[in-house]
Amino acid sequence: MYLIINDAILPNFIGLVKENKIKGACLQSRRDYTLATIDKIISQEGISLSQLRGIIIISEAESFSQSRIYVTIANILGIYFDLPRVFIKPQKDELIDQIIDRAKKKLSKKNILPIYNKEPNIGKPN
Repeated sequence: MYLIINDAILPNFIGLVKENKIKGACLQSRRDYTLATIDKIISQEGISLSQLRGIIIISEAESFSQSRIYVTIANILGIYFDLPRVFIKPQKDELIDQIIDRAKKKLSKKNILPIYNKEPNIGKPN
């Protein structure tokens, strides 16, 4: 089973993927509830984080902060539970199951870095 954090394909959700079927998904309305949402899904499915086979982040990387939050969570969980992880951007007209298949092939236990669509505006004058 894989943890998936998706903010690229509407509706945005956090969920679990087993055999390319999404289960236990919760719609993601606020990124500051990401950890609570992960905990809720894991608890509802009756599994522990150590039973996961990997973490997949699907994102268009529209938000600098959001990308950093997701990557930080994935890296911390990945290090602690020895899980592979990946940050992946969907390709045009790609379906969710195709993205998941592509992501599984790129999973790695190395720390992932966020992907950005533009330069961050931190420290830039308004």
